[in-house]
Amino acid sequence: MKMSKDLDTLKNTGRIQTEAIENGFRWKSIDGVFDKIKEELAEVEEAVLSGDREHALEEAGDLMFSVAILGYYLEACPSDIMQSANEKYVRRYTAMEKACREAGEDFSKLDLERRMHYWQMVKIEEKS
Repeated sequence: MKMSKDLDTLKNTGRIQTEAIENGFRWKSIDGVFDKIKEELAEVEEAVLSGDREHALEEAGDLMFSVAILGYYLEACPSDIMQSANEKYVRRYTAMEKACREAGEDFSKLDLERRMHYWQMVKIEEKS
């Protein structure tokens, strides 16, 4: 198994995972992926709480790799999934800032609780 220098990181991750899965290194169902993600998240939390930055970064990478495996089970490229998430985040963030301006508030001076109020408001409006 080799990494391609011509692909972006998430596309490379998807290719690596697909190769491993097609060679039999896979869970029988998506439930195995969920279990692995939970396991890796616990390891990240433990490493962060221990104060060991290098270990935390290693575990964060393992978590991200495990989350990217969802792409295979959802029949989608991890890079495409992330691009859609980026677009949604930017759209919502921009709408949140606009809503704040329209309400006469200075976004840069709001505390996190107030910002989250606008974030939830945008999410609700977007889903309706």
